[in-house]
Amino acid sequence: MKTKIIVTLLVILYLGATVWAAFCHEPVTPAENDLTENTDSCISKPKDTLDFQLHLLMTEAPQLRAKRAVMDTLARKTPTRYGETSLTGEGLDPSIYLRSDRISQFILRFNGDSTAMAALSDKFDFTAQGSQSLRKGHILSLVNAADVLHDQVLTAFADDVCHNRLFIDEQQGSNCLAVTTMGFKDIWGKLFPVRILLRQSDADGAPVWYIKGVESPYFTYGISNAPYYIDLVEREFDFMELSQHTERSAASLAGPDFRADNLSTFLFLYHKGFIKYDHAETTLFFFTLGDYTFRVEEVESFEHKRSGYLITRIVKDGRVIFENRPVE
Repeated sequence: MKTKIIVTLLVILYLGATVWAAFCHEPVTPAENDLTENTDSCISKPKDTLDFQLHLLMTEAPQLRAKRAVMDTLARKTPTRYGETSLTGEGLDPSIYLRSDRISQFILRFNGDSTAMAALSDKFDFTAQGSQSLRKGHILSLVNAADVLHDQVLTAFADDVCHNRLFIDEQQGSNCLAVTTMGFKDIWGKLFPVRILLRQSDADGAPVWYIKGVESPYFTYGISNAPYYIDLVEREFDFMELSQHTERSAASLAGPDFRADNLSTFLFLYHKGFIKYDHAETTLFFFTLGDYTFRVEEVESFEHKRSGYLITRIVKDGRVIFENRPVE
């Protein structure tokens, strides 16, 4: 009898302890209980959305300079010089030109990097005989204009950048956008332009670029003003008429709520091999600093002694305040 009583008490104590533990223990969330390690190296925190005002800075449609397919992998050529030839005389010595042939050189000089500025100390009087600060002089020299020192708009731009200590974020690229134009060919050999918008980010702590948008006249969905609707009776014939009228508006098959996604279209066609890279052409850079957004591109000009990557258009508060673009 004693044994039965002891066993019964032990069982009661065990059950009571189990119930107590169940009430007192905090529930385990799936995240705490998940021992699977995420190894996706492309996970990164999204950056703040910046308004680069591309509708003001880049008004031209995607187009190719090359009128036919090229065999090399890089068809980019030096932009044609333009402007008055008063500086040429019997010909300009290329050594006298102040060049920024790489975008990294442009960024370092714009940010006032001491090493970058020291490398050009004997090339040009950036301080205008001491009337300007060294960084302001470098910023003005990076604008595609001949008489920058007497241009009130450009000097005000440089003053604002220096006074507010605005810098291009070279490490994280948080205020930079790159737009590159490439030639692609489809399976029939047709060459067409693709304009790709890229933002800098990071993967596993290393700086990388991600495609954020794509534009191309090739990404159409048939004749937009010639819709093709699936008739009700098609349900009786396994919807076989979908194979007909492929030249008409394919978007009409999805209804009025369909919104085309060019980036998804590009990635799908590229991945499946329906379109292939042919050559690279031009790359533009856009930067947003304070109230300003500006466009940087390669320039060769007779108007002044500066070439390479220069500022060709500036927008402030939704208005173009400066423009001097190279002639194609």
